[in-house]
Amino acid sequence: MGRGVENWFCGGALIWLVLLCVEGGASDDLVVRQSHGKGAKRPKGALAVSRDIERRVVEAGGNTEGVMVVSLSWASADDLDLHVVLPGGEEISYKRKKAAGGELDVDMCVQGRHSGKCAERPVENVVFDYEPPAGRYKIFVQNFNYHLNTLPENMQVARMQEGIKTSKEERELRLSQNRPVLFDLLVKVHGVKKLFEGLCTPTGKTLASSDVRVIEFDYDPQEESFTTDFEASPSPECTQYTEKLKLAAPEKRRSLPGRDAKVTSVEQKNRDRGGKGAGKTDGKGRDAKRSAALQAVRSAPESLSSKPASALRSLLADLGTACKGCTEKGDLVERLLDVAGVRQEL
Repeated sequence: MGRGVENWFCGGALIWLVLLCVEGGASDDLVVRQSHGKGAKRPKGALAVSRDIERRVVEAGGNTEGVMVVSLSWASADDLDLHVVLPGGEEISYKRKKAAGGELDVDMCVQGRHSGKCAERPVENVVFDYEPPAGRYKIFVQNFNYHLNTLPENMQVARMQEGIKTSKEERELRLSQNRPVLFDLLVKVHGVKKLFEGLCTPTGKTLASSDVRVIEFDYDPQEESFTTDFEASPSPECTQYTEKLKLAAPEKRRSLPGRDAKVTSVEQKNRDRGGKGAGKTDGKGRDAKRSAALQAVRSAPESLSSKPASALRSLLADLGTACKGCTEKGDLVERLLDVAGVRQEL
C-alpha cells in the first residue's frame, strides 16, 4: 500500500488525517493528496507527532508493537479515558482493562498531577498483541474528571528564566473547568496508522456526556485490513479554543511583527538602565553558540524528539530565534529542523 496524508474538510474544520503503511524496510516518505487538488506538500510535524506519541507510550511501559494499537495523547492533567468497544459489545477501558485479547496497558492522570501517574504530556494505550476479533470497532474518548491544568514544569521554568508572566486570559483558559480538553488519537492496524489531531471533549462536560466518538471501523483478519465507517474531525469549539490558547500566551502577545528573536531579560535591563552595552552581545560567543547548535541539530536530527522542551528552546535561542506560541514539543522540533535547514523525512 502507498503512503499518504490527506486533508479532510468537514463542517468547515480542517483535520490532518495521517495514513502511513510501513512495509519491509521502505522509507517513511510522505505523499500528500490535498482535497482541492492543488499540488502536494508535507504536513508539518504530523509524523513527528505520531512518533512522539509512540515514544511516550513506550516510556510509560506500554506496548506499541501489537497487531492493533490505539494510543491517546493529551497535554493537561485532566483524567481523559480511552474506550475501545469490541465486536459483540465488550469494552476495554479503565473499568475492564482486558478483553478479547486486548489490554489497556497505560492509564494516566486518575488523580491529576498531585498524586498517581500523570506525565506532563499523558498517554493511554490499548494493544492487541495477537490477532483481534473480526468485526466492528468503536473508539471513543471520555473526560472522566477535570484536574488543575497547570503548564508543564519545563515551560514554567523557561518562562521564569525569561521573566515572562502567565497572562490572566491564559490562566482562565487553563484553570477553569469551563473549557474543552484537547487530545490526539493514533490508531495502528497491521502497520497502517491514522492520526487524529486537534480533537477535544465538550466544554464543561464529564463522564458520559463528554464522550467523543473518534473512529468506527470494520476489521477483517483474513485480509489484514480495516474499513472505516466514521472518522471524527475537530469541531469549531476545538479549533477556537486552540487559537485562544495561542493568542493568550505571553510569548505570542509580546512578539513584534517581523522579529523572530525575543528580547532577553539581560538586554531589557540594559535598555532600562540606558547602559552603554544595551542590546549588544559578544559576536564571537554568539557565533560559537550558533555553530554548536547547528552541529547538534544536523548531526542527530532524529534525537531531537527525545530531548526535553527546555533543551529544544535553548537550542533555538542559540540559533538566534524562537518558536512563537509553540506549546507542543513536535512544533519545537519542526522549528529547529527548519532553521537548521534539515530536510528530515520523519
